[in-house]
Amino acid sequence: MAELNLKIHGHSYGVACDDGQEERVLEVGQYVDSRASDIASAGAASNETHLLVLTSLVLADEVKELCDHLQSAQANQSGEQTVVE
Repeated sequence: MAELNLKIHGHSYGVACDDGQEERVLEVGQYVDSRASDIASAGAASNETHLLVLTSLVLADEVKELCDHLQSAQANQSGEQTVVE
């Protein structure tokens, strides 16, 4: 088990991950930090906890949108398939 320190909005957080996943966890942590910085610079958060909650909601919305898009694309692809005789 690997141990990493992620920096999110100027704060360090210790995180454990499976060996070999360090680069991916660091990459994802940098993405979270970037989104938190975007939200903080917009002045949307009243404190650090609020910022992290808003960031979580924004990220969850991104995931939901991608899942909806994927599901729609899969449904369209299934509808377009025709049987060749």
